Amino acid sequence: MVSALTLLGLDEMMARYASYETLAEIIRRRFRSPRVTLHGFYEGLYSMSCAATPTITPATIPLSGTEKI
Repeated sequence: MVSALTLLGLDEMMARYASYETLAEIIRRRFRSPRVTLHGFYEGLYSMSCAATPTITPATIPLSGTEKI
C-alpha cells in the first residue's frame, strides 16, 4: 500500500495542493494495471461521498494491489 501523498511527492503540510486529477494521471502513467487501480480509486471516492464523509482528500484514499510504481 502506498500513500497518495507519496505518489504526489507531497508531505502533510503540502496536502492541500493535492488533486484527484493529478493523482489519476500518475496512476495512469506509473501503474502496471491503471484501469483496475482507477476503478478501485473512483469506487472508494463514490462510497465515501455516499457515506457523507466530511473531508475526502487524496490522502484518505488507500491504494493497494500488485501495481508497480
